[in-house]
Amino acid sequence: MDFSERLIRLNSLNYRGLIQLNDFFGGKPVQRFFLTLLVLLLLPLSVGHGSIGVVIDDFDVGNSGAVPEKFSSVGTYAVFTSTDASIFGGVRKWQVDVTDHSFTDTKVYDGVGGIFGIANGVGQHSIVSIRWDGQDNDMMSGQFPDVDLTQAGANDMFTLAIDSVDLPTNFALTVSDSVSTVEVSKTFSVAAASHYFFSEFAGIDFTDVQSIELNVHGQNAYDVEIDRLSVGSFVPEPITALIWTPVLGMFLLRRKR
Repeated sequence: MDFSERLIRLNSLNYRGLIQLNDFFGGKPVQRFFLTLLVLLLLPLSVGHGSIGVVIDDFDVGNSGAVPEKFSSVGTYAVFTSTDASIFGGVRKWQVDVTDHSFTDTKVYDGVGGIFGIANGVGQHSIVSIRWDGQDNDMMSGQFPDVDLTQAGANDMFTLAIDSVDLPTNFALTVSDSVSTVEVSKTFSVAAASHYFFSEFAGIDFTDVQSIELNVHGQNAYDVEIDRLSVGSFVPEPITALIWTPVLGMFLLRRKR
């Protein structure tokens, strides 16, 4: 998770502690300066991880058909399908759109070694879309029947595990319910476990999800490896509580006085 997500998602308590400490010190400029410095030093240590509730796809199972590994010419290629009980809804569909071609090609590794890999040669650019909707129809369309991704409120986010990425690459996750479709895009240039919180998909009813789609595209010649897409909940690390407990203790002591 990047620093901005930590700031937004983990530290509502931290902000309240900041305000309370400012009051504790009487709002004096010198104390505010040292307080701000302290908070800036401690915020990066406030971390957490995601617990896995539902695995959408761990890419352990490759494509079930005869898939051409290389895509050269500019254009949108046919949809390829993998089916297995380990895939959420039983079906993974993916499609390649080559948008820029020089003298190399785009390679897609579907479920090779437990990853979904995309490798673009020099001067080559592609958009790769991966879709889950439970329909084995060789089309980038279809819908789940009444899927509750929250599992009765237990889950609140997606986690996309990116094993490797060599250039800034955009990972756009799109979710549809019976009323609307919302896309949330994030860009990464290093391996990461990226969280897409349900609250970022404004208006989506996660108790009635009809489809999930991941679109990947980056600079020319980008290469990525995706290990897993899952749904779960955010769990703060114990260090977060250890860091901010003294802050609350100071505040409570001040109030007793």
